[in-house]
This record gives sequence, C-alpha cells and structure tokens, in this order.
Amino acid sequence: MLFFLCSFYLFIYFYLFFFVVFSLAQDLILLNYSGLLYYYGHFLKIYIELNKQI
Repeated sequence: MLFFLCSFYLFIYFYLFFFVVFSLAQDLILLNYSGLLYYYGHFLKIYIELNKQI
C-alpha cells in the first residue's frame, strides 16, 4: 500500500513537473537553465527521501 501511494505521488509530481516546464518553457530558457537545475535537484531530493522510507 505504501509503495502504491509513493508511486501515485511520483506520478502526480512528474505530471505537475512537466506541465510547469512546458507551460513556462520560455521563462526557464531566460533563466539560463538555472530553473531547470533547481527543479531537477528538488525532485532528486524528494526521490531520495522516499527511497529511504521504503
């Protein structure tokens, strides 16, 4: 059950992540990829924390 909840959470997170990236693509390009690196690092941190809990 916990694994299912984590998978569902990751699915929602990925969906929101890509939605934000594609909807704000021009703004992220203006940020010189710093925005993408920040979001990617934020996701990696959450993913590592979830793996520790499992």
